[in-house]
Parts: sequence; structure tokens; C-alpha cells
Amino acid sequence: MKFNKKAVTKAQIDPICEKFKIDPILASIFVRRGITQGPDLFYFLDNDIHFEHNPFLFTQMEDAVERIMAAKEEEEKIMIFGDRDVDGITSTAILYNYMKRAGFDVSYRVPNGDEPYGLSIQAVEDFAATNGTLIITVDCGISCYEEVEKANSLGIDVIVTDHHNPPEKIPNAFAILDAKIEGEEYPYKEISGAAVAYKLVSALRFAQSSLFKADICLLNIEEVNGTFEITVLKVRNHTKYKIIKEIIVPGQTYFTDTRLPLFLGSNYIYVWDSRDTIGKMKALFGNGIDFSFMDLKSESSKIWPAFASKSLAQLKDISKSSRFGMCHNTEIEALFNIYITYANYMLSVNDKNLEACRTEELQLVGIAAMADIMPMRNENRLFVKSCVKSIKDGKAIPALAVLLSKLKLNFQNLSAQELAWVLNPCLNAAGRLGKTDLALELLVTEDPKRREILAEELLQLNEERKKLVNDALYVTKSKAEESISKTEGKMIIVADQSINKGITGLLAGRFLNEYNVPSIALTKNDGIWAGSMRSTENVIATDFLKDFGDDFFVAYGGHNAAAGFSFSEDKFDQFMETTLKLCRTFDSEKKETVLNIDAEIPPEYLTPAILDTVKLFEPFGNDNEELVFYSPKLKIIDSRVMGTQNQHLKVTLDCGKHKFPALFWNAADKLNRDFSLGDEVSVLYNMNENFFNGTVTPQIIVKDLWRS
Repeated sequence: MKFNKKAVTKAQIDPICEKFKIDPILASIFVRRGITQGPDLFYFLDNDIHFEHNPFLFTQMEDAVERIMAAKEEEEKIMIFGDRDVDGITSTAILYNYMKRAGFDVSYRVPNGDEPYGLSIQAVEDFAATNGTLIITVDCGISCYEEVEKANSLGIDVIVTDHHNPPEKIPNAFAILDAKIEGEEYPYKEISGAAVAYKLVSALRFAQSSLFKADICLLNIEEVNGTFEITVLKVRNHTKYKIIKEIIVPGQTYFTDTRLPLFLGSNYIYVWDSRDTIGKMKALFGNGIDFSFMDLKSESSKIWPAFASKSLAQLKDISKSSRFGMCHNTEIEALFNIYITYANYMLSVNDKNLEACRTEELQLVGIAAMADIMPMRNENRLFVKSCVKSIKDGKAIPALAVLLSKLKLNFQNLSAQELAWVLNPCLNAAGRLGKTDLALELLVTEDPKRREILAEELLQLNEERKKLVNDALYVTKSKAEESISKTEGKMIIVADQSINKGITGLLAGRFLNEYNVPSIALTKNDGIWAGSMRSTENVIATDFLKDFGDDFFVAYGGHNAAAGFSFSEDKFDQFMETTLKLCRTFDSEKKETVLNIDAEIPPEYLTPAILDTVKLFEPFGNDNEELVFYSPKLKIIDSRVMGTQNQHLKVTLDCGKHKFPALFWNAADKLNRDFSLGDEVSVLYNMNENFFNGTVTPQIIVKDLWRS
């Protein structure tokens, strides 16, 4: 196996160690992975869910919230339309559960049977027949131009919440919440559909408070070289949207000569210390003006007593946001952060169920992030960490608790990877086999007996799904090999009517993993070919499909790495011809897999404490692979083969003070050939925890091992 350890310098590592108070090994890993900016580092070094992004950073969030609140006031019928996968059902459940409890007249609909992905004309017409007037799509809708036009013609407003790549022609919806559309200002683009639905719910909750749409002014005065700088920041829905600065020379400026009267208006004005601020304002502008300020210092100090002795200048220097470069290190930014923290705290005090509801919703958001293979960066890390922690703490929502129990997963030892590998296929199986409503009902029903029945049905569907995949692999294996030859090793395209429509994505994914080329699986039903594409880094799936032209597909959409599509059977030959033509442009150069080493750990430093570093990087996943360590000169002091066919190897490695068990999968034949008991070896490995009989021990998972 080829490996590489990127060189890092003391000049790169030392500033990170000093600024963020971390050890050199951890800093070197960050540097090797290109994670060197404060905001990126923050999401690895901190778990505080309060640092998720404000939902009102979505450009059209306020419009969406106002329309939904108007629907409640007018007792309009609302339909939530979701997708058939885990992201789709969790998105639907998050929004439906909130709206149902909040008293909306709301229903949901998801594709069942052979119904296509996305909002359909039939669904719009059916909803119109019930006198419905508002549709909210979740995890879909950004590609549904015609369907939204149909809704508009029937007097139905549509709010699209999605996270897929937008087509060139986006729907004429009442509002669109999709971080990937042009002009959108939401700071992180790669969140799941469930995360977008959760943001909408968070904004709807905020709309119940008096702060919704209220203009809040934050005012601060600083003395600079004999002059005074007055900064006023205007905040709306917890979002900064206007700021002014006035430089005042004492005795030379009238209050009315500044922009302050018009800008401040009759808004609430928060300052850090009202007595000090009023004194400065009177000194600058005289006693003829009556100033009324909200004293944030006195209010926040009731909650956080340590604030009482701090100036704003001191607080800005210890601010977490400032230290990680998530905002400018200024007093007005510190005032803004304190105000947001204080306001959010007061909102939670006034809503006793808020934290419990958020915990439930974040479990679904975390599961969706893993199921839809979202990058384990930025706020996705907070979502998944919160999800796993609350489940491990015994707070799993009833639907997940019953399913996890039947899957015999140990809550206390649960990891994000285990959730992704074991739970998500069960939830996905329902949609793949045309019974999406069963999985969704599990997430929304309040009947414990019904939950038990639904959980059993999902387990059975998952077993059926496994058999369908194995059968499809048997049928299409030779076709895949023929395709590789025909495309000169650049792509796989398999088409067979016997493939179940729901597993085309799984089949394409299997071929991608085996051959490491973009892969497509197709099946035909009722005169329509439906397919899934799974792609490599150098080929964006949605761009590939876009090259077929606007009128080729009945529908298509997806992400960079995964997409779905359908077209009429008369276009099959054209599809194959165009695919062969397009794939010739792919970069076919086969690059040898190179394992990047995150850190070299000498034997004397290989201690259980390394697990603390590993845990900092969890959850692992897309764009955050498991840490790879290298250690030379470890002695094999014990070895044995294991597995049903004696194919695996377990060795014990002597690291000096500590002895570590190490598993080397499918490597039994290497013992006494490439290395032997008593040899000193060099090892490439991951490290994790082994749970056995209530005992937790460190465990090495070998990637490669050879004589030193």
C-alpha cells in the first residue's frame, strides 16, 4: 500500500497550538488536513449546538415564515410534501410534528409505490381538490418548475425547502430555502434537507416571540485619541443588517447633525452599561436629550454573574466567536454576541419545551446528515454530535428507541458510524420498496403499539431489500464488466428490467465502490426508464445529466455525487449513445490509492490518550475520513487467526508501557509469510474503542503492516 506523510513545519504548528491551546500532534493533524482557519477548527474543538447558523440567514426565510403564519391565522390547509429516502422522511417528520403540535391544519404526502421523486402534478391536483392553499416541499422541489406552475394556476402557494443542486430554471415559488441557489447568503451550503426543515421550524418558533421582525439597536461608544466613536448595529430576527459609525468631537457636534436620531428611531436600544453610556452621551450632546437604554450588563449578569465585573473590552477578548475568527474582534461584535446569547436564553426560559423539542429534532437532523452523506464539517458536526450524544444519554425519540432496540444496538456504546450503517438502511428500505409511508408513520405516530408493528415491518423490508440487491448484482455483474470494456474503463452503465426501481442507487453505489468509476443503474417500468447515478470526485452527477439537454428527461435532480433521473423508453438508444459520448471526456487516468498519514506516533507516545485525539475528529464520514496513524518498531508479542473461515488476524503489539490488540482484516495468510511472532513491524492503522463485557479498551485497526 502506498502512503504519504505530508511534511509540516514548526512555523505552521506553533501558532495553532498557542492560539487554540492544543498539543502539537493535534495541530499537525489539522495542518495536514488543511484545517487551519479558526471557524473550521471551531467545529472540531467545540460541541456547542448554539453555534449553529441562524435560520434567518436564509434570504427568503422571513417571507416563508410570514406566509406560513398567515396560513395558520386564516385556517388554511397545508400539505408537506417530502421524499422517499431517510432525508425526506426525517424532513417531513420534523416539520409535520412541529406544525401539528402548534395547531396548524397540516397533512403530509410522500412518494409511494412507483410514484416519481419530487412534487407531482397529481399530488398538486389532489391537494387542490381538498381546498388546500399552501404546499411546503422538504428535501425536494428545486427541480419542480412545472409542478409549481400548476400549483400557482390553482391558487396554491408553494414554499420550496431543499438542498439539492438547482437546475438553470428554478421554480416560481412563493419562497425558496435552498443554500445552493444563486444569490443565497446562508453561510454553509452542504446541509441536508432535514437541516433545512429544522431551520424552518426554528424560525417558526422564533416567530412566536415579540422579537420577530423587531428592529433592535445595539449601541456602543469608544474613545479613540480624544474623539468618540459611536457605533450602532441594527439587528432583525437575530441577524445583523445595518450598521453606522459616527466620529464625535466633544463640543463640536450636535446630536441632530448626526445620523443617530433617524437610525435609532423608536427601536429598542441595548448597551452594555446604561449608566456609563448615558453619561457619555450627555457629555457629548448635552442634557437636553433624554436617552433610554436597555442595560444588557445588568440583565445578563443575573444569568452569568461573572459578567458583572467585566467591561465590553474584556469580554471581546475572551469571546469564543472572536478567538476562532467567527467574527471581528470588536466591542460591537461582542455586544451582538452577548445580546444573541441572552435573547436565546430568555426564549428558552419562556418556552419550557424548547430544549426537549430541539433535542428530538436534532436526532432526526443528525441521522439525515449521515444517511445523505453530508460532509462532516461545519454545523453538520454539531448536528451529528448532538444526535449521538442525546441517544447515548437515553433520550432517543420513541421511534428510534424501538428500532434501535430491535436492531440490538447498545445505546451507551453507540457511534455515528454504527447509526449510519445499521439504522439508516432500515429506514431507507421502506422508500426503496415503495412503502415510504411506513417509515414516516413510525416517526410521527404517538401510538406505542403501532410503533412496534411498524419497526418489525421495516426490519422485514430491509431483509427483502438485501435480497433484491444481491439478486440484481448476480444479474448485472457481467453487464457491468461489458460496460467497463465498452467505455474503455471510464464508466459503468447497466440496464435491466428485472432490477427493482428502489435499489438502482444501491446497485450503482456497489459498482462505484468496486470499479471506482461513475456508475449508472437503470430499470424500466410502464414505458419509463428510471435510473440512479453515483459518481466520483471528478464528475459532477447533475452536470453530467444536464448535458443531455432541457427536454430529455421526464425529471432529474440530485447532488454532485448522486443523482436520479427518468426518461421515456423511446429515448433509450439516445441515452446510451450520449452517455458513451460524454464519458469519453472523463479523466480516465487510474491513480494508485495513496493513504495519507495524519500523524506518526513513536512507540513511547502510543498510549490510550491517543483516543482523545480520535474522539475530537468524530464523527467521521464524508470529507472527514478516519484518522490514519503510523508507528514504527512495534513488536508482535501474540497472534492468532480468527473469523468464520480463519481469514482475519488478531495480533498484540508491544508499545513499551502499553500493549495494544490489533485487528488486521483478511490478512491471516500474511502471518509467517510477511511477518511472524516476535518481529518488529511498522504499522499503518486507525484506532477506536473496543467494548466487551462492560470494559472499554483501545483497539488498533490495521491498514497495513510490514517488518521494520
